[in-house]
Amino acid sequence: MLTSFEVHGFRAFSQLTIERLGRVNLIVGKNNSGKSSLLEALRVYRTAGSPFVLGEILRAHDEVLNPSDMGLEVAQLAALFHGRNPRPFSDKISLGPKSAPQQRLVLRPVFVRDGLNPIRSQPAGTSEEVTEEAAAADPNVRAALSIELGGREMCVDADMISGRRSRMTGLGQGPTWISATGADNELVSRWWDVIVLNPESENRVVKCLRPIAPVERMTLVERPERRGRMFMVRLKGETGSTPLRSFGDGMARMFQIAIAMEFASRTGFVWAWMSQWSIGESLPLAPTLLLDEAENGIHYSVLADFWRFVFKVAQQNGVQVFATSHSWDCIEGFQVAASENSAADGVLIRLERHDQGTKAVLFDADELRIVSRDEIEVR
Repeated sequence: MLTSFEVHGFRAFSQLTIERLGRVNLIVGKNNSGKSSLLEALRVYRTAGSPFVLGEILRAHDEVLNPSDMGLEVAQLAALFHGRNPRPFSDKISLGPKSAPQQRLVLRPVFVRDGLNPIRSQPAGTSEEVTEEAAAADPNVRAALSIELGGREMCVDADMISGRRSRMTGLGQGPTWISATGADNELVSRWWDVIVLNPESENRVVKCLRPIAPVERMTLVERPERRGRMFMVRLKGETGSTPLRSFGDGMARMFQIAIAMEFASRTGFVWAWMSQWSIGESLPLAPTLLLDEAENGIHYSVLADFWRFVFKVAQQNGVQVFATSHSWDCIEGFQVAASENSAADGVLIRLERHDQGTKAVLFDADELRIVSRDEIEVR
């Protein structure tokens, strides 16, 4: 489990140090303070710089272009770096625990010659790079990223990050991730396929929904006359079933999070990208859930129950949770759950932007109790 985290040179952050992390971490702050960027940094780190994940992040911000003259996606790699104008071979992104340099992930913008293998595993510092001057004069030179971790280095070209090759080779995946708008339904269906044969997991998911509706059973069925599958719910005292989506966005959101908590603990952390790189021992591996805008769609009256569920399952399943919010009701619900389950170690992280950069202010369960009691503004 990550106990601290430092970010250098990634997107909104020139430098950010979080001295302590807990089992369940709620990240708050004003708009443009870097909440989502911190989740993205954690996602990149937890996947050892997976090209698939880097491409998803760029695509989510419309930073992968589709030039009309070529019809091909082109990743704007500079957008990953703070200031968006990195110097090739010298500027870098560094992500990892504060006091463990051997566990740091380092990304540098470089150039490679066309025709080289898009992924090459070599000792750090010996990749076939070309100079910026040579790149300007050689049409066969293309942009790439040098990705270094645990004394090993890989050079990944922009085609991999754009998504064309990463989708073809099936690289990527990563920690369980739910965006502010929710996870793709087919992805959630695959999560369900993993946990459905475990009665305890299925029961915990159903119980999570009961503060909203008296759910008794759930199942996944093929959509009539449409591709894909959909979730059906049977309520207590009823004989028929109803589509999950009929109960509104809050129910769907709670359901996705509940499944994600179970899925994260059962898949381990041996992903295709990391296995090919043979760096499994370089990271402090732990099941992880990343959740952007946790409260979306969930009524304020059930947020305390929602956080009680998250704290309980995170502790039971050994999952480390990172979530963002800018809702006071969400913070109050988090405080209630953190005070009731101190063993799960809840930490509230407030991001503050200053002229000198971004600072993380931490609140533990005892400090959160005072914040909630006195209604101290921390959002």
